[in-house]
Amino acid sequence: MRIHGTIGLLTLGLAGVTAIVGCGEKAPPEPTVPMGAAAPEFGSTEALSSISGFIDGRWSPAYELDTAFAELFGLDVLQMDEVDTSQYWQFKSDGTFFYGKPGLPSTVEGTWKVVADAVRLTYVSFNGKPLAEVREELQKGAEKGTQAGIARELALNGAFDYLLPLDYLILAEDNKRLMFANATTGAPGLFSFVLERLAVAE
Repeated sequence: MRIHGTIGLLTLGLAGVTAIVGCGEKAPPEPTVPMGAAAPEFGSTEALSSISGFIDGRWSPAYELDTAFAELFGLDVLQMDEVDTSQYWQFKSDGTFFYGKPGLPSTVEGTWKVVADAVRLTYVSFNGKPLAEVREELQKGAEKGTQAGIARELALNGAFDYLLPLDYLILAEDNKRLMFANATTGAPGLFSFVLERLAVAE
């Protein structure tokens, strides 16, 4: 089961507004490799004993089948798809984050805060411009009836509609990963949308 389909719309949107970036100093290597079982557990060090310390870093998604459902049907393989490193959430300990795609400078920015034992995400802006303004501009562009305006509105607003509900994170059962859950019940769905920590390739 792949998660690339719907969220792939955001790739089109991000690519469609990508700016030309000038050459400068060589950037440090970015985390691109899923850590998997080698990822540190929450609380394993003093720095990782707080939500702000643990969440700090880059995370990419995969789908996982609910444990109880898997056991009911005798399924051994819980993870339904490999980690999709073509998209990521970059969390900072200062309470901010951004969603991005490797190689594209466009990002969706936001803030996060701890709520009980969970983390609430708020998506705020796209390339530094408030999301409400961006969505209004997209709508006005589509109303002009041009093919480019309609395509851009469908790509970006459709992707925003998918991304924005992903706003509530809990710690996964293995204490190594993060998991999107229902903000009302605090529980993940049948197919859990998990985030795995990335590390820099050696």
